[in-house]
Amino acid sequence: MLGAEDFRAKGFEIIESTGLSLVWLSFNLHQDSPMQELDVRKAIMHALNKDKLIDMVYLGHAEKADSWIYPEMVEHNPNLPHYDFDLDKSKAIRRYWMGLDMWVAMETESEMTR
Repeated sequence: MLGAEDFRAKGFEIIESTGLSLVWLSFNLHQDSPMQELDVRKAIMHALNKDKLIDMVYLGHAEKADSWIYPEMVEHNPNLPHYDFDLDKSKAIRRYWMGLDMWVAMETESEMTR
């Protein structure tokens, strides 16, 4: 598989730009489950290492989003809550609300090789 550097070496100019797609995590709030508790959802959000996902899945070529509305748009609200990667905060919330030490694991693997 050819990469950008292979094309640069052949004299091509490579232009990188932000794409127009979003990837998101949704919670089913229509079932009677712990997901209906806001703090449970906050715990999950604090357990997600978004920077690592961007590096692993998109090879660093992505940006974190805090909304469906792009920052360049007038309707964008920069004051929405942000949930930084913080396993200690995630564990504390889960223990308080659920009384147990549960965890969620997500593994991804890129097939891309250079």
